Order: sequence, then C-alpha cells, then structure tokens
Amino acid sequence: MRVLMLGWEFPPHLSGGLGTACLGLTRALAGMSTEITFVLPTEASDEQAAHLRLLGAAPAPSGGGGTVAPAAPPPAGGKAPVSASPAPGVTMHAVPSGITTPYPDGGEPLRTPDGLQAWLNNPDHAPLPTAPASGAGAAPASPVGARNPYAGDLLAEAHAYADRCVAMAKDLDFDVVHAHDWPTFPAAAAVSAATGKPWIAHVHSLESDRAGGVYEVNPQIDAIERGGVRGADAVIAVSRRTGDRILETCSIPPSRVTVIYNGIDLFDAGVADVVAGPGTTAPTPPALPQTRSDDEKIVLFLGRITAQKGPGYFLDAAQRVLEKYDRVRFVIAGTGDQSHELVARAGELGISDHVLFTGFLGAEDVDRVFRIADLYVMPSVSEPFGIAPLEAIQHDVPVIISRQSGVSEVLEHVLKVDFWDTDDLASKMLAVLRNPPLAQTLRENAGQELRRLNWRDAAEQCGSVYRSLVGAKA
Repeated sequence: MRVLMLGWEFPPHLSGGLGTACLGLTRALAGMSTEITFVLPTEASDEQAAHLRLLGAAPAPSGGGGTVAPAAPPPAGGKAPVSASPAPGVTMHAVPSGITTPYPDGGEPLRTPDGLQAWLNNPDHAPLPTAPASGAGAAPASPVGARNPYAGDLLAEAHAYADRCVAMAKDLDFDVVHAHDWPTFPAAAAVSAATGKPWIAHVHSLESDRAGGVYEVNPQIDAIERGGVRGADAVIAVSRRTGDRILETCSIPPSRVTVIYNGIDLFDAGVADVVAGPGTTAPTPPALPQTRSDDEKIVLFLGRITAQKGPGYFLDAAQRVLEKYDRVRFVIAGTGDQSHELVARAGELGISDHVLFTGFLGAEDVDRVFRIADLYVMPSVSEPFGIAPLEAIQHDVPVIISRQSGVSEVLEHVLKVDFWDTDDLASKMLAVLRNPPLAQTLRENAGQELRRLNWRDAAEQCGSVYRSLVGAKA
C-alpha cells in the first residue's frame, strides 16, 4: 500500500501532540510494509532546513531501506524544500511555509485567500486554484472574538500548501491520501480531485476543542473541518468523544467514521534520535529541578499553555494543595498564549515560590522532567485524546486526567476529575502525594495497561481503512 500522508508537523518540527502521533503511526505503518510519502510544511529558511535534516535528510545507511525523495521545485523566491527519511519506507517532503504552528498561540489576524474562500463556498470542494502571490488576493481579516488565537496567516498558508501538494502529487505514486487535521484537508481534497485517489480526514482535534471555552470558534476553520469531514471518503477520529462530536455537527453516516485511538512506543534506543536528531541536545530550560529533599514532591503540567489544556485550573488546585501540604513544587512545562497571564495568576494566588515555569522543553528535557515528577496532571477542558498521560505512565508516573478527554476512554488505572472541579482535583493530588501505596498501585496497574495501547494496533486499523477505500475505487 502506498500512502500520501499530509501533516502540519513532524518531529523535531513540533508544537503539539500531532507531530508525536504522526511519528508513532508512520513508524508502525512502515514496519507493516506500507510505503509512506509525508508532505510537511516548514519555514523556507536555512535554519529550519538544517533542523529538518536532523530527522534524516540524507540517504539512509547502506541496507537501511530508506529513501530521500527529490526536492520539489520551490515557489518563486523560495528555497528548495528539504526531504527527510525518518524510517525505512517513509519519505519526507518539506514544502516552504511562513508559519511555525497551527495551534493557538498569539499572532496576526487570519486572512482567507480568494481561492480558499471559493473552496469553502463550494459544496463539492473542487480543486483549489493556484495560490496567489504573497499578499495578493487576500480577503479582509476576519475577527475571532476580541483576540485571534492563531499564529500567522494560517489560512493563506493552508491554501498555499494545498497548491504545492497538488503540484507535487503529479510526480508521486500513491493509492490513498491520509490527511491529519484541518490545515491539510483542503490539500487532500484538491489532490484527490486532481488524481481520483480516495482520501481520509484524520481528526486529532476540532476547532471547538481548541477554543477551550475562551476563544470564539473561528467560522472559517470550522467550515474547513466540516467541509473536509463531509467531503472525505473516510474519517478517522482519535476517540469516541471526537467521533460523536463529528457525527453531531457534520451529519454524516456513522459508517464513515472509524475511531482509532493513539498509542505509544515502548522505550527503545532509536526513539530519542528520531525525535531530537542524532548528536543534538535541546536547550536546557531555566532552573529545571536537579535535586530535592526526600519529602519534597513535584507535580507536573506538560502541554501548551492555552485555554484548551486547563492550566488555570491546575494553578487553582495547586493553591488548595499548598494550603494543606507545602512540600510540593508545581512544574508547568510548555508555552502558549496564556503563559504571561498564568505567571501573573501564580503571583495573585501567592504561590509563585512553589511554581516553576520552564517554557518549551526539547525531547531530552521532557524525559528529564518526567523522571523527576511524582505526579502528572492533565486538566484539559476539551481533549480529543491526549498522548502526554501515556508518556507519563511510560515514565512510571501516576496520572490524573480530566474526564473531558479521549484518553479517559482507554485508561482505567488513573484518577479522573471534571476539569472545573478544582476541589476534587486538589483532593486527588493530595491523596497521591501523601499516600505512597496509592501512588504505587497506580504506577503498577497503569504500566500494565499501557501495553495494549500501541501504535502497531493503530496502524493495522488504518491499514484496514486504506484497503477498504482502495478496494472500493478499484
């Protein structure tokens, strides 16, 4: 099976869990004799090109089986894209892009290029026209509440990405298109229309999830999601929660939606090199704890500092914990649009001395912070899945997660709370921190549970979807 896979991030080009999921899935698929060509947008800069080469932008070692695809022609004034091969059977294409993240994190207002707007208005989702030159043909900025949570001119970039994907697809051999999340849906629809190949919309997150109850849902992005889901030949959802929301909002037959849970790779010697790049070291974050006294505990929040992830609820619960047990440090690892207000909030609560903000962590420091943590908390407001709890369990760390997460459907040996119930969250934090037998029971049982949540099972289910679509088209 030959798969053209479209994704907006891939390690080490990361800004959220999507890239981690793409890595795990593609590695498992490649191990099942699936040929994957992955088209990745990235900044057209020497720095970013060097960054992608760390993923393997060179011929694979003799006998390794990997390949490096020829670079696609760059757009006018752009630099040649970078190709990278992260695993045998996986070919990477990088196309120039002017943004670094599709996630909420500040930035300029979104603009809708004329071509993309026409696609949004067309119920048949015809192929996108050629992308306009930079700054040309852009519609006026569309407001998203009082503030726009997205970085850069993302809609224009999604349009340009679609145009480049169609151009590249003419020279590629593939049987099916697999598109990850909304920025790639217009591209997948356009490639499918141009080639007659079926396409899959893989929904890792919905715009309503990312809004987190704070931002207004962006109508243009919401329209792209709905149009993609309705126009795709098949839809993959990362949880029943997400699948149910798709069915409720998009009015498609349940038979077109397949729930395939994310997984995790057990530790092996090759993972660190794939994620961080061989011979590279991520910058050391400020004041990451090196040592601690025997009775001091560390509670970890790891994720984007944005409304969807619930960091404010984490801080409120931290204050309640410290009222009863002050031998605790709370580590908040990540960046996002709420970073500054969260620092201010810690000061208002009078707990700044007990809270450490690390900023973005590279792969090595994520490993370090998990290894020193006594408890991991994911208080997400709306989480389609949530891979970080699996990573915490893999590091032998007890876990508390919100019931408003997809991963809560597959994990039993964790503690679960409603994100808004900070009293319950604080109570469960204290129970784990002050009751070593409870913490040990959670570690042991969750560790056993993790063995059935692997990427190979997810890849096999994806393979079934591929075969059903290709067989139907034959």
